Amino acid sequence: MTDVRYTAIGYSNEISKILTLEIGIPANVVPKNELDFYNLSVKLSENHLLNVLMVNLKRPETEFQAMASYEYKLDINLNTDTIISEVNVPELDLSNSEILFLLVHDNLLSADNIREIKSDIFKYYGMAKIKSNYISEAYQKGDPILGGKPRTVGMSIIKR
Repeated sequence: MTDVRYTAIGYSNEISKILTLEIGIPANVVPKNELDFYNLSVKLSENHLLNVLMVNLKRPETEFQAMASYEYKLDINLNTDTIISEVNVPELDLSNSEILFLLVHDNLLSADNIREIKSDIFKYYGMAKIKSNYISEAYQKGDPILGGKPRTVGMSIIKR
């Protein structure tokens, strides 16, 4: 069976501004209030935007084993949930047909790590377009035990 760890399926609702996801992590691993949400969207031109939503999972301390199903259910309300954005980052536009969804598993995520992830957005988007679920080992840096093991990013394209 296909390993769907750290990837997601779901859809967005432009009217209610809710992103409904099923994620390839264990069902009860963390409550929603222990997840951090980041808007990493990129303005491509005056009329085009690449929607990017990143979620950071800080626990557990070890990487998950292979998973064959999307067990974790998550609704993200873009009106009421706290979404962290840098200055000058455009708002998520749910009228766009796609959102690049990144699930990062990093216990010690820093501003430098976020900038590193954002610098690879187009690479992640390309990988997610080729394969609907993709787990990257590219985010591993140095000694994983000292660096906040595990350090993983899963990428998925969520359609409207």
